[in-house]
Amino acid sequence: MRNIKKRKKGFTLIELIIVIAILGILAVITVPKLTGIQTNAKKKADMANAKLIADAAAMVLANEDTFNADAIKEKLQGVPKPQYKTGVFCVAKDTNDKIVIYVKEGSSSNTKYYEVYPDSDSYLGQSGGLSNVSSTEITLD
Repeated sequence: MRNIKKRKKGFTLIELIIVIAILGILAVITVPKLTGIQTNAKKKADMANAKLIADAAAMVLANEDTFNADAIKEKLQGVPKPQYKTGVFCVAKDTNDKIVIYVKEGSSSNTKYYEVYPDSDSYLGQSGGLSNVSSTEITLD
């Protein structure tokens, strides 16, 4: 009689558990980094949109000497929405007649303002906030 040995193909249970554990460890390490990347990308997209809005407002001010929401929207060819914060972009002039772009978030009783341009430190989560903005504002929605 022949003694034929059959070779078993496949992985053992221990090998599969080790592979699953390694994949779990990699997932725990990479997922938080990916969410941080998405958050930073949204903040930078808002800062780029704020710069575009400021440039459009500057062109309108150069031609008309006053803020005009419709003219700013026309220059933008569509109004961008903030990605990082919920709300709308607003345009105002500060006390030095410089253009300020900020995100207005919340209802009328609980409104929060986040300056995006030119001082983006408050938008990036650092100290600061909306300061010395005149009462004239244009909400772009």
